[in-house]
Amino acid sequence: MTAQNSLSVSLTPAAAGTDDVGRFVTLEQVAQPISTEYADLYSIYRMFLRAIDGIPAHIYKPQDCPIGFEGELVHIWLDFYVMPSSMDLKYELSASIGDIGVAEIVELPRERDIVFAMTDFYDLGFFPLAADLAWQTGCYTKDGMEVGNPPLILSGSRITLPQDLFGVARMEALAWAKLHRLHISIDKAGNRVSNLKSPVVTAAWRNSDGEYVTEQLELIVPACVTMALSLCDGDGANTYCSAGNALPVTVYYSTCDGSVVSVRPGADPESWCADVAA
Repeated sequence: MTAQNSLSVSLTPAAAGTDDVGRFVTLEQVAQPISTEYADLYSIYRMFLRAIDGIPAHIYKPQDCPIGFEGELVHIWLDFYVMPSSMDLKYELSASIGDIGVAEIVELPRERDIVFAMTDFYDLGFFPLAADLAWQTGCYTKDGMEVGNPPLILSGSRITLPQDLFGVARMEALAWAKLHRLHISIDKAGNRVSNLKSPVVTAAWRNSDGEYVTEQLELIVPACVTMALSLCDGDGANTYCSAGNALPVTVYYSTCDGSVVSVRPGADPESWCADVAA
């Protein structure tokens, strides 16, 4: 489908008025790499052991997982974006657990299809620094009559039409945002942590009537972090190595509760399995 007509706009702070739209704050968690869902628990455990036996005040960080080990202390880092309705909107942030770091201003690419379903406006949910707008379909009134595609008027964070219409437009934009990092520290003291609740970030600001309004975001804790918190000092003992015609396999189990931590092909060079597999 080709665009019917298009509009390119660039906005400056002077054009960031939001009285007609209202003040808002959008919260969004930074997407974690898919690898955090399939992290190697064996590798995380090895890092955990190094931290317990390693250099004091040194943080050991496994690859592809937002976690670090410092002795018995575990650090967790979760990033999120704050997208206010304007650059000068004042707001406050708080978290149910942990500390929120200093913001870094970023520009986020945003693209989406915008459906006008018999309405004359669409709110983006962020303040665009620049945007390209183009109709992807014709426009229709509530009587089903096709009309010429009207201009797409972008004011602040709202796109408006001269009347209620049905039609689909395409948007490519740059959103003005602030990147924050939530830092959580937990003292495991050699124990498992299985009851960590998902952290909740809250943004609070005053609306155009002067009343406080809040928006909340429940941050997702990656699977690799949950696995790392579940480790205890007795995890990771190797118990079985197959040899002969079969490929060598090392099984690591927990001496805390007997559960299997990891099954890895090949012999562990740091264990007696290397001799058995040979």
